Amino acid sequence: MKKVILGTTLATSLLLVGGITASADVAMPEVPSVPFAVTITEGTSSFAFNDMNLNETFEISPALFVNGTMTGTIENVGGTLTNLTRSVNKVTITVSSDSEGIVITENGDVAVEAEAISQSVATSVDTTFTFNRQTALLDGTPTITVTASDTTDLDNGQDL
Repeated sequence: MKKVILGTTLATSLLLVGGITASADVAMPEVPSVPFAVTITEGTSSFAFNDMNLNETFEISPALFVNGTMTGTIENVGGTLTNLTRSVNKVTITVSSDSEGIVITENGDVAVEAEAISQSVATSVDTTFTFNRQTALLDGTPTITVTASDTTDLDNGQDL
């Protein structure tokens, strides 16, 4: 009995001090990896105009006599482009008028650009225009159109 206790004590002592190490190899069958394809679907881009306003009401005055003009401003022309695609997108805002005598003099074209998967910083500029006596003599209401387009489609605008 003394030999059994001494043997057990010796084995335990060797295990505790690291004299004997035990290990076992686990046989693993050949396991192939399992790939998962992540499908990412592109979204679309959208554009929102700023709240624009025409800051003047015009009264016919002597400024319109013989080759004279009056000047006006459309404030806050621009907008925000949200781009949920993998490529850069750009919108061009065009300010124009088919009314006789109205001439856009400053900021007639405004570019808004958004990098891939981003939102542009809101673009805002003031656009100035002039009109003359012929404009004031028109029977109808003269208009200025603000159009946002990423193509040649110019039917997407706001009349002011």
